[in-house]
Amino acid sequence: MRTLSASLFLALSILLFTSCDKNKNTNTNSYNRKAMLENYADKIIIPAYAQLQQKINTLKTAAANFSQQPDNTTLLNLKNAWVETAKAFQFCNSFNFGPAETLTGSFTIDAGTFPVNETLAEDFISQMTNNGFDPLNNFSRDTRGIYGIEYLIFKNDAAQTINDFSNANRKNYLAAIIGDLKTRTDKITADWQTYKNTFVAADGTDAGSGASMLFNQFLIGFKITKILNLGCHLACV
Repeated sequence: MRTLSASLFLALSILLFTSCDKNKNTNTNSYNRKAMLENYADKIIIPAYAQLQQKINTLKTAAANFSQQPDNTTLLNLKNAWVETAKAFQFCNSFNFGPAETLTGSFTIDAGTFPVNETLAEDFISQMTNNGFDPLNNFSRDTRGIYGIEYLIFKNDAAQTINDFSNANRKNYLAAIIGDLKTRTDKITADWQTYKNTFVAADGTDAGSGASMLFNQFLIGFKITKILNLGCHLACV
């Protein structure tokens, strides 16, 4: 993932910076950005979201199996499914535009806010039996998504986690946040089938162009990676 992102980031940097050359080099201006964007959409972006969609479907099944029969085997399967989903999610982080932009923010914010607010997540779990309570009807993105799921299944050792999931509230909360993640991913994956045309048509180098959106998202992704790495380093000191 890191190698792929670095390569794409370098390619976009060269393309955008050379496109701003005051000498307007003929070879640079004749570069077929439309073909490049079409290749990105068909070979990288759409497959990345489709892969995430597939992994979430597997995760949903693993969660249902674990909730139905909480034991070491079903928990291990669930944890492995989460790892695969988390990896697939990281491959989509650099494509956080277009269908990934919503009225509530963006896919990365809605599904990947870190760290988890453990106190609030536990409060939501305790309210799952309340009539009409919806743990998703709020802007507390730090209680759900990829890392909300991680919190529920990795927080404690296997024995304690299995015991925790004897509680129906916890099972229902896990199902709710996985369902939300699936709904968001399904929509983005479907919307890219038509948004692709808009993305490819924006073949300039202005702020709204496909190349600029890619460049900006890669830049944001690298900054986030640096912050997370710094946080991990400080935590280990």
